[in-house]
Amino acid sequence: MHLVEVLEGRSHLRHHGSRVGAPASGLAVLRQLAASSTPMGVTRIARDLELN
Repeated sequence: MHLVEVLEGRSHLRHHGSRVGAPASGLAVLRQLAASSTPMGVTRIARDLELN
């Protein structure tokens, strides 16, 4: 998967057929923060992105 696909909101990165969850989650958090016009706490971000 290319970086453009990740930035377009696709949730899973694949590297040699396996998921690489931490980078995908990190990028999702950065996208969420960039899209928000107000500060957000970690609990809200995790809940909105359905992260554990």
